[in-house]
Amino acid sequence: MDDPRSGSTSGRWRAGTPAGDVGGTGAASVQRALLPSSVPLLRTVDLAAAYSVAGQDQAAGGDWFDATVAPDGRLWLHVGDVVGHGIDASAAMCQMRAVLAARSLDGAGPGEALGSLDRYALVAASTFATTVCLVVLDPSSGSLEYVTRGHLPPLVVGPHGMRALPLTHGGPIGADGGGTVGTARLADDEGVLLLTDGVVERTGATLDAGLAEVARTVARLVGERAPVGTEAPTAAAPGLAERLALGTLHAAPGAADDDATALCALRRPAPAGLDLTVAAEPTSLVAVRREVDRWARLLGVPDDDRALLVLAASETTANSIEHAYGQDEAPGPGAVRVSGRLDDAVLRLEVADDGRWRPPTPDPGDRGRGLAMIAAGGARLTIDRSGPGTSVRVELDARRPVRITVAPHTTPRVPAAATSRVATDGGSVVVDGPLDTAASVAALERAIWRQSRGAALPVTIHVGTGTFLGSLAVSALARVAREGARQGGSVEIVVPPETSAALTLALAGTPASVRPTAEGAPTL
Repeated sequence: MDDPRSGSTSGRWRAGTPAGDVGGTGAASVQRALLPSSVPLLRTVDLAAAYSVAGQDQAAGGDWFDATVAPDGRLWLHVGDVVGHGIDASAAMCQMRAVLAARSLDGAGPGEALGSLDRYALVAASTFATTVCLVVLDPSSGSLEYVTRGHLPPLVVGPHGMRALPLTHGGPIGADGGGTVGTARLADDEGVLLLTDGVVERTGATLDAGLAEVARTVARLVGERAPVGTEAPTAAAPGLAERLALGTLHAAPGAADDDATALCALRRPAPAGLDLTVAAEPTSLVAVRREVDRWARLLGVPDDDRALLVLAASETTANSIEHAYGQDEAPGPGAVRVSGRLDDAVLRLEVADDGRWRPPTPDPGDRGRGLAMIAAGGARLTIDRSGPGTSVRVELDARRPVRITVAPHTTPRVPAAATSRVATDGGSVVVDGPLDTAASVAALERAIWRQSRGAALPVTIHVGTGTFLGSLAVSALARVAREGARQGGSVEIVVPPETSAALTLALAGTPASVRPTAEGAPTL
């Protein structure tokens, strides 16, 4: 069985599709198979993730998310975006996620972990220019370390709205310049929201516009939270983190033309445990089932796991009632104590009495199947007879399902006739229009290589005001810049201020000169 602290798919019996997920075949099914199906349910962090596929007909993408509890108790959160779509991008996404998960479990720091990705990109070409945002959060103190490698920064969310943490100025994976490790501290009622660019980036709209819409969505959802005192500290499922993760996926302007993922982690007080004592009588079973179900709901335990927990409490309490009391050693009626607590990614339930259970009969007939059913459901059982009575301890992995949805197909904001244009003049390349397809990016790369004589000569790339840079274009610019530096032919990118392209390059950590393109640029 996989470690319940990690974001890996659990091998337990519940394999059904979580409510709100899409079924069937296509890109959504591929993503569901490759990404974590759930995230850990934690004591002091409300954690949730959501993923939106850009349409049933789209190829599987390279976006990912993951959440892992390290041995030191810190929570590793990361989202990333591999360039392109298709099986190569999906395979690269799995490789990058696995590297980070392994580093989180072997005691590495965030800078070391990203260094491992850089080294891996030297031998796995499909991972080059991947963008990543990694956050390592200490739930007890609220302190965090984070790294942005060509990616949107972590967004701090709370009662006072949303703010972006400063970029750490690292380029995409494999590109030169690893940047620094940033630090911050969250208040008790704050958390972080990590997004891939598909949430906020649309052809024809700026990143600022997308982020502003996300901020409005965050403010609305946080404002809808129940007043203090009317809601359990953990928030009844779905928790605020899940509402934020789902809500932000649909917050940006325009059509959903790229996969998108959101990962949200909110600090919260530790939930109260379950502490119940009932008379060892059959009529007490109704109260036990009701209280265990209520407690599990307040924790946000998924339906299938909650049902298994209630079954475990009912069957073990029934055993205590039937076997522990009414005998010479322990005359009735006696009492049964039911206690429960949530540890990080593990639910623990204990049912204890003051008697000795009768030895099991060789042939139970149609009775005595309760403990077997509980174990078959994936719970771990321990029966302890070492004390004055008998106790049964039940452990169950505590996880929250991830919602995977398919974005509705809508008409793109930019007309289909809009195409990119590339012109060359001496040592300059001028580009305008959307660079969001493999064909348009390939045309740009060919023009750059011709003008720079294979990166041997200096070249200036002038980006027009109407240019939209998709992840393929950003990756291409990072490649030519790296090759130019290696071969002695410098590459300068000139981008107009306050444009979508300028914001994209800033996020990606790609060096660019921000000034009006018309200065010294040939015309298209």
